[in-house]
Amino acid sequence: MADLIFTGELKTSKAGVKAKLELYSFLDDGVHIVYCPALDLSGYGNSIDEAKKSFSEVFEQHITYCINKNTLHEDLLKHGWNVRGKKSRDIKAPKLEELLERNEAFRDILKNDYSKFKTEFEI
Repeated sequence: MADLIFTGELKTSKAGVKAKLELYSFLDDGVHIVYCPALDLSGYGNSIDEAKKSFSEVFEQHITYCINKNTLHEDLLKHGWNVRGKKSRDIKAPKLEELLERNEAFRDILKNDYSKFKTEFEI
């Protein structure tokens, strides 16, 4: 497990939000799941492409909701992100060790077959 590297980044501006996230995909009872441990969000589908699309929609809805409710800062802190202040533009995801320590579901995912990939989102 020492060869796993987690990186995540979120940048906010008046024009929108850009995020670089590491996602994990796996099968659960024949359903494809895409999971982001840094935000504890997931999407699912009958294929990996459907699961990725579902995750993208969930991510956009979550971030939009947090921005509209002015709770993005608190939500990121709750998930262990390094946020210097409410107006900070560069925000770093928690380290893998931190995610594994506090997220039992993520630890379970890593015990089975999974794939990981990095992706960028912009909303």
